[in-house]
Amino acid sequence: MILKKLKLKNFRNIKNEELIPSEAVNIIYGENAQGKTNLLEAIWLFSGNKSFRGSKDQNLIKFDEDFAKIEIDFFEDERLQKASIVFSEKKTVKLNEVKLESVRKLNGKILAVCFSPNELSIIKGGPVNRRKYLDEAIIQISNTYGKYVSFYDNLIKQRNALLKDIKYHTDLFDMLEIWDEKIAKVGSVISYQRKEYIKDVADKVEEIYSDLSEGNEKASIEIKSDYFDISMTEEEIRKNFERELKRNLNYDVETGNTSIGPHRDDFDFIIDNKNAKDFGSQGQQRCGAISLKLGEAQLIYEKTKRKPMVLLDDVLSELDLSRQNYILTKIDKTQIFLTCCELTEELKKYASNIVKIEEGKICTSF
Repeated sequence: MILKKLKLKNFRNIKNEELIPSEAVNIIYGENAQGKTNLLEAIWLFSGNKSFRGSKDQNLIKFDEDFAKIEIDFFEDERLQKASIVFSEKKTVKLNEVKLESVRKLNGKILAVCFSPNELSIIKGGPVNRRKYLDEAIIQISNTYGKYVSFYDNLIKQRNALLKDIKYHTDLFDMLEIWDEKIAKVGSVISYQRKEYIKDVADKVEEIYSDLSEGNEKASIEIKSDYFDISMTEEEIRKNFERELKRNLNYDVETGNTSIGPHRDDFDFIIDNKNAKDFGSQGQQRCGAISLKLGEAQLIYEKTKRKPMVLLDDVLSELDLSRQNYILTKIDKTQIFLTCCELTEELKKYASNIVKIEEGKICTSF
């Protein structure tokens, strides 16, 4: 996967710009709030995922404009392809001039791994951040995973609505068995794929974190669930899930919410036998998040035989030179987009393309 061209119109603070990247390391530098992250955000949106800033579509449109458009030319499957996204009252997504139902249809077509300061929340944030990490990673290596997640979310919403109604209409109890069978079947697929992903990425993360800590610390990942563990088959997970749904039924009716399932899945990032969320330093948490992201890039390539683009938004500024060198060496022979405020001599050694951005305009390219 190689990005050949990026065009932006009315996107964030960018009026009308075009970026022609190299196939190796692209450094985008400039002061804060000039538009560096906007370029990476635009690229990331073509992965089919939501903005890594958590922004709504309307916030992507330049002030006083009524639409924004981003376009890319990319080389994949031994041919040059095109994709575009238009943000207005209704979002329009096209791949090779064919209109897609939604941006989700780009999942798996354009592969990317993104690390921004927000990614620290994978380690230090709540369970929702770790589930988001897993879902975004798995979607890129599984053509069906996203459909299961969407279907499951709808099932849980309907079950919760039913739980609230049961308090006043006890005759609805019989309907729960039907819903629970569906939820257990769909949910077990999600949890099984999540635990398989964790099992596959764990060794990579352990190696990367050990290198980042210069062999002084050891990291591991541990699944947290009330109804499955790392050794279970999908069918075993389904049976356990269905049993636990029944066991928790009275509590669920009382609270009006489903208390168990993939929407409660979590994992712990462990450093030297301690949970990094509660006991890790800022530096350890940062290295933990980086190791998860680098492991993700390796696993995507291993599963798909396609190298994802790597987007590094102000990642290196708080790392020493040895760790900077390690990261850039570890993802060698991959197309990289890296933002920074200060263009150091060390970074220049790795760059094959350097771009400066000021007030939403690409000013210089070396």
